[in-house]
Amino acid sequence: MPKKLEERYPFDVPGLFSGLRTLSLSFQASLFELIDNSIGHGNAEKIDLRIEWYDNNSERLSRVAVIDNGIGMDQERLFSALITGKSSSYNQRNTIGRFGFGLKAGGLNQCKVIEVYSKIKNSDPYYSVLDYDAFMNGKIKLSPPVNKNIPEEFKDVVKDQGTVVIWTNLDIAQTLNQNEDLDKLRYEIGRTFRKFIGEEILDVDKEGKSIPIKNKNKKIMFVNGIKTLPWDPLYHTKIPGFERDPRSEITYEDKLIMPIHVGEEIDPEDMKKLKKFDELDGAYGDVIKIRFSILPEEWREVSKQGDSDFNKQRWIPENEGISILRAGREVATKSIYQLTGKRESVDRWWGLEIEYPPTLDRWFQIKNVKVGLEPNKILRKKLDEDTSIKSTKNRAVGIIQDHWNGGEVKGRDGESRSSGEHEPAEDRFKDQGIGRPKVFEDMTEEEKTEYYKKLEERFEDFDVKVDRERFEELNIKFFNDTDLPQNLPFIDINPKLGITELTYNLQHVFFRNINEIMNDQKILSEKLEKIDEHELADNLRDTVGLMRYCLDLLLGSFASAQVSIDPYAKQEVKTTLMNLLSQWTTMLQIVTEDESFKKRIHE
Repeated sequence: MPKKLEERYPFDVPGLFSGLRTLSLSFQASLFELIDNSIGHGNAEKIDLRIEWYDNNSERLSRVAVIDNGIGMDQERLFSALITGKSSSYNQRNTIGRFGFGLKAGGLNQCKVIEVYSKIKNSDPYYSVLDYDAFMNGKIKLSPPVNKNIPEEFKDVVKDQGTVVIWTNLDIAQTLNQNEDLDKLRYEIGRTFRKFIGEEILDVDKEGKSIPIKNKNKKIMFVNGIKTLPWDPLYHTKIPGFERDPRSEITYEDKLIMPIHVGEEIDPEDMKKLKKFDELDGAYGDVIKIRFSILPEEWREVSKQGDSDFNKQRWIPENEGISILRAGREVATKSIYQLTGKRESVDRWWGLEIEYPPTLDRWFQIKNVKVGLEPNKILRKKLDEDTSIKSTKNRAVGIIQDHWNGGEVKGRDGESRSSGEHEPAEDRFKDQGIGRPKVFEDMTEEEKTEYYKKLEERFEDFDVKVDRERFEELNIKFFNDTDLPQNLPFIDINPKLGITELTYNLQHVFFRNINEIMNDQKILSEKLEKIDEHELADNLRDTVGLMRYCLDLLLGSFASAQVSIDPYAKQEVKTTLMNLLSQWTTMLQIVTEDESFKKRIHE
C-alpha cells in the first residue's frame, strides 16, 4: 500500500534561497533596490551609503551599509520586510517598490548575510538577520526581530528614526575599484535617482512645455562621505557645482496615452487618480512622457572632443542609451529594439527620456527586480508610429554634424544634404506663397515679435533683422539626406517658424531607383557624340516610361495608404498624418522593390 503523503509548503526553503542567488543582478542593481526602499517605503530625507574593502589596496568588498533617516519599521513591519514576497507596498502603483522582492533578492545576489536595524519615532529599535548558510543547513523559519540598539557608527544618520541595512560575507559581489569604479557608481546613483536628489526637476507649464522648477521634496544621498550629484542625461536641469553651464535645448516633447492593462490589479484609491481619455474611447489610461534634447553647442564645437577633461567632468562620454524612468526612478538605459540605438560618439550629444507611471508596468514588462525592462511589441510599435522620436533623433544628428562641418551637413558619401538642384522648386513655392507651416500663418505680429525676442535672449549674437527677413521670405526648403536609415520614412517633414523643411531620404529604395535612372542619363549625356539618333530616341523613350512608372508608384502607393486608414477612427490629426506617412513609405517600398523594374533600369 502506498505511503500516505502529508501537506507540504509549496516551496523548498533551501531551493528557494539558492534560486534567489542565481538572478545575476549587478552590484549596482542590487544596491539600488535598497535605495528604492529608503525612498519608497522609508520616505527618507537622507540616505548614506558606506562601502568598505578588506584593505586599502583591495578591490574585494568586506561590508556594505545603507543608512537612512526615514520613518523606520516597527517589529511587525521589520519581520515582514525580510520575508520574500511580503511588502507594505505589494502591488501598489504610487511608489517605487511593488513586489517585496528587492531587499531579499538584491541582497542575496551579493552576500550571504543581511542584517537590518530599524527604529520608528518614540519607540525601541529592532534588529533582524537573514543568514543564507543557516537556511541552507535546514532552518526553515525566520526568527522574530529582537530589541537591539542602533550601532553608534550609524547614529549620525539614524537619530530619532531610520533604518540600517548591512551586507556582509559578500561572496558573489563583483570587485569594485576604490577610485574609478567608485566614482562611476556615484554617477550611476546620481543619474538613476536624479528626480529625487536634484535641486531642479522638470515640470510642464500651462502650454505643456517642459520647464525646470525647484524640487520641493529633495533628498540627499552620500557615498562614502561624498554628496551624490543629480546627473540629468538631458542636461537641462542645473547640477550643483556646474550652475554656470548652459542648459540643453529640448527640441521635442510628447505624450503617449496607453490603457491600463486588463490584467492589472489597481488599488481602488489609485484608480480614483486615473483619468478616462477620449483617445482610448473613454477607457482608463495613463500617460508616458517623452523628452528629447540636444546638448549645448559650445560643448561640441568640433567632433571627437567628448573625451576632453571638460566633458569628462560632466560625464558626457557616459551619456549613452535611452533613459527610461518608472515613477521618476531610472530603470533602464538602453536602445529599444534600435528605436534610437546609440552606436557612435555623435550620439552622446543628444538625450532622450521616456518616463512612465507604475500603472503601465505591463507595457514595459518590468520584472520583480527592476532589470530586464523591455517595452512589449505593441508599445514598441506605438513608439515607432505615434511619436516623432526617430525623425527627431535624425534631425539632431544632422544639426550636430552640420555644426562640425562648418554649416554644411554631409551624408555617408560626403555629399551635402542641401543641394542647389531644388532651388527652382523652392522659388516656385515662395512665389506662390504656399508651403509655410500653419502654426506660423496663424501667428499675429505680436506673437512673431515675441518669438524673435525669445530667440534673441537664447542666442546673444542673434541678429533679429537679418534672421527675421530670412525666415519671412522662405516657405519650403528641400534637403537630400544620404545618411538616414532606409527603414525610416522616405520623406521627413519638419515644420519650423516660417519654413517647412522637406528632407528626401535617399536611402529609401524609391529614391535609390530614381537616382539610378538619373545617373544612367548623366552617363548617357557624357557620350552623346557616340550614340546615333535612333538609340538616343529609344533611350529617352524608355526613360520617360520609367519616370512615368515611378510617378504612378509614388501616387498609387499614396492612394493605397490613404484607403488603408479607417476614415471613422477617432484620433489626433498628428497621429493620422504619421500613420499615413508610415503606410505610404511601406507601400512605396513594396511596389518599388520590383525585380522586373530593376531589370528595366539596367537594360
